[in-house]
Amino acid sequence: MHESGNRWAVILCDVDAGSIKSGPSNVRDHWLSVLTAQWPDHPPPLFIDRRHGQIAARLVESYCFAAVTAGLTPLVLGGDHATTYFAYSGVRQAIKAMPDLIHFDAHHDAWPAENITNYSFARHLRRQGVVVDSIGVRERWPSGMPSRRPARESELVYLSIDVDVLDPQILSAVSFPVPIGNHGPNTNLEWLGNQLNDAVDGRRLVAADIVEWVPMAAPDDPGDDVVGGVLSSVLQLPGLYGGDVTNQNARSHAH
Repeated sequence: MHESGNRWAVILCDVDAGSIKSGPSNVRDHWLSVLTAQWPDHPPPLFIDRRHGQIAARLVESYCFAAVTAGLTPLVLGGDHATTYFAYSGVRQAIKAMPDLIHFDAHHDAWPAENITNYSFARHLRRQGVVVDSIGVRERWPSGMPSRRPARESELVYLSIDVDVLDPQILSAVSFPVPIGNHGPNTNLEWLGNQLNDAVDGRRLVAADIVEWVPMAAPDDPGDDVVGGVLSSVLQLPGLYGGDVTNQNARSHAH
C-alpha cells in the first residue's frame, strides 16, 4: 500500500480518442477503485473524459504541463496509448528537455499514420528525435523500423505502460492481446516490476502513465488486482523528478 509522501499528480483519463477500437474509456470507476486500494489517501485526481470531446487530448497535455510546473510528477491513468503522446508533450514543454520514453507494450505502436493514434504515437515521437525504448514488443516491426533497443541518452525518463505488455493469461482485459508464444520472457508482474526499477535506476522520473486497460473485455475477470499490482510498482519507484526544473534542465538534452 502506497504512502502519500511521493509528489504525484494523478490524472484520470477516461477517453480513447486515438483508438480504432473503443474500450479504454468509460472505466473511471474501475480506476478509482484500483487507485484507492493502492493509495487510500491519494490526492483528488484530475478527470478528463469523453464530455471534453476534441479538447480532451490537449487537456492531458495542459494538465501534465501544469503538474510539472507546480513541482509534481504526473501520473496518467487510463485512456488509450495515444494519450502518451500528449502527456509527454506537456512534460517536455514544462522541463524544456526531451526525456527518454521507456515504452512497455506488446505492440511497437510505430505504424505509419498521419494522425496521432494508439498504434502510431511512438513513430511520431521518434521522428521528433525522442529516444523511445520499447520493451516487451511481440508484434512484427514495420519494414525499415529498427527493432533493437536504442542507447539511453537522457537522465530524465518518462515511463509508459500499456497493460497488454503482460501475458494475456495474467491479464486478458485489453483491446489487442498478443500471446507470449516464442516471442520473449514471461511478462508477469515480477518481470514488469524489475524492468521498471531498471528503467529508473540512476535517473529521474518525470512522469508515468498506465493505459489501455479494458475491463469490459473480460467481464468475468477484469483484472483489478493485476492492474493494481502494476500501479503499486509505479507508485513505489524512486527518483521522482519533483519539479527541480532549473537543475535538471542543465543536465538534460534541451530542445
